[in-house]
Amino acid sequence: MSNRKCAVVCGGGPSGLAAAIKLHQLGWQEIHLVERQEDIQSFDRGKAFNYQLDGRGQKMLADIGIGEDTVKTYGVANLKSVFTAYGPDGKAKELTIPFVLKDKQTAYWITRTALLEMIFERLEEVNIDGHIKLMFGQSFESLEVEDGRTVAKISDASGKKISLHPDIVLGCDGLNSNLRASLADQPSLNAVDFTMVSKPSASSSLLYKVIRLPSNIKVNGESVEVTDNLRSYIFNSSYSAFNEKLSLFSLPVARENEPRTANIILPDSHRLWTIGTAKGLRDYLEEGFPQLDMDEVFPPEEIESFLERRAGKFPDPQYSPKVVAQLGESADKTNCVVIGDAAHSFPPDLGLGVNSALEDVYLLGQEIEAQPDNLTEAAKTYEKTRLPESQALTRLVRTVFPHQYRHVPWRFNFSLAKLLAQIGLARISGGLIDEPTFRLSQDERITYTQLERRRIMTDATFYAILVGSIVGLYYLVRLIF
Repeated sequence: MSNRKCAVVCGGGPSGLAAAIKLHQLGWQEIHLVERQEDIQSFDRGKAFNYQLDGRGQKMLADIGIGEDTVKTYGVANLKSVFTAYGPDGKAKELTIPFVLKDKQTAYWITRTALLEMIFERLEEVNIDGHIKLMFGQSFESLEVEDGRTVAKISDASGKKISLHPDIVLGCDGLNSNLRASLADQPSLNAVDFTMVSKPSASSSLLYKVIRLPSNIKVNGESVEVTDNLRSYIFNSSYSAFNEKLSLFSLPVARENEPRTANIILPDSHRLWTIGTAKGLRDYLEEGFPQLDMDEVFPPEEIESFLERRAGKFPDPQYSPKVVAQLGESADKTNCVVIGDAAHSFPPDLGLGVNSALEDVYLLGQEIEAQPDNLTEAAKTYEKTRLPESQALTRLVRTVFPHQYRHVPWRFNFSLAKLLAQIGLARISGGLIDEPTFRLSQDERITYTQLERRRIMTDATFYAILVGSIVGLYYLVRLIF
């Protein structure tokens, strides 16, 4: 156990909690979980996401003792994409879009709050020995090398400093990772190795906010209870102008006491972002959604809370050129690994953010378990196999379906038509033509590098068929006329 003394996990999100549990499983005696939030129940409206937990994420959860039966109680199985859309006149329209790939592990819609609660409950179950030290309300500041030993600097809200001497530090602390920034500042390392490489995507820079909705919504006075958990609900506004048009899209939740949320994703030129007063926002919503009861769906406290929070922005797809480093001059160097958004970040176009982060933890855990007496080699092996996957993933997000938010209407229409055409071609060709990459990305058995190669081949085949069809039609018209 000489190399299993002390671990610091930066960040108490899904990957950070899972990493702490995995290290506990592997026999680590002192695991410090550092998280800025005061407690796990803190509702961060800026992170009120509804994740699609696929086979990649579920593999990690199963590895730490959270099986599918437990996931079912916190999430809703996504067996097919069924939508109930309510127009401004209150009339409902049922839509089914073939987004879900068959013959793969069932994915589950689960809110960030529910996912955190589920993993935290498992942490409490395994932590009866107290080996996991919960450091809520505290922040990882930096790494420093003092007298040949690596020191992790941690501070609480009052500014009180804590110093630890870890054998491993895991950076599960998001895109603006303090661990990655600290590694870039180390004189013994190359800063460029831990500076994100980014390229813009068509969905980069879109702004988003989250608004809470009641679980029971009245449409034109009639109660709409969310009783079919397979369905998502869309409330369309009466606005038709591009810079005013708005829809509230709400995904299902599994538990009655959970607030439903709607993610509002719009270009920065949209009128909504220019509204700065509660009256102005209420007037805009009241005019746009005549089918909804304003006092019920948008009470004053919700409007005020919506205005107070700054809009988030989708990041460019990006990755860190390196995700592993060793610090210190002694024989037992500290291994540092950045994970999840700290290593690769991108817009939520494919729903792979939380799943790829949990997969990072799973694969790192596999390497540490395979080489229990050589932590440095385990970390290096992890980096060698994982980096190409991270890079392929960020490229995929740029190319697969970035126009799904309808911010460029003609590009959305073309992308959707292409997706539906590829589904049809895959069916009639008996598998000779591949499924659209958007659907294949849901299959946890396909690596990101394999997925990228298949995307290139699928696109080449699709455009060859398209060009051939146009040329054939041209000559057919000439023959006839």
